[in-house]
Amino acid sequence: GRLSVGMLSFSCQDIVPIAFASIFKQHPRIRLQAMQGPYHMLANALLQGEIDCFLGLLRTGPIHPDLIEIPLLHAQYALIARADHPIHQKANSLKDLTDERWIVARHGTPIREYFERLFHSIDNKPPIQALEMLTFASSEELVIHSDAIALLFYDDWNIQQLNPRLKQVPIELPTPDCTIGITLHRSH
Repeated sequence: GRLSVGMLSFSCQDIVPIAFASIFKQHPRIRLQAMQGPYHMLANALLQGEIDCFLGLLRTGPIHPDLIEIPLLHAQYALIARADHPIHQKANSLKDLTDERWIVARHGTPIREYFERLFHSIDNKPPIQALEMLTFASSEELVIHSDAIALLFYDDWNIQQLNPRLKQVPIELPTPDCTIGITLHRSH
């Protein structure tokens, strides 16, 4: 048989490879496929039967009544900078970060909506010098090699395993909780 899984862009990507490795050990003849893409593309692929499910940060509900979302992991939004960034010593609040360069997910994603709400909560417009990235890994790499700060999200295990060249900015975020989950077709 075949298992085809979609992965939302800008999501923790380690879940699918770990699951695929386990499945492949138990079923060596299965054909496994993973594809990355934006929410609407993966939702359409799921509705058309091109993929079996997709994973990523859950929205406030699926965009189509034939789709269901199942929570898998609790995660939290986190501000990340390179480990030796001066921001770790000088920033005490979000207001201290308004003039920084930012790495964020693209418009229309839950993480971008959270980013915009963060700055509106301090009566500030979201910084316009944001760099939009499509993948989680490329965002972390850009943080390592720049002065930019990223708004990312991690489950408890992944934040503990954070690359030593990265460090969480010690600013408490309002309602940082989010959920990583799976979206399935209701008929499955």
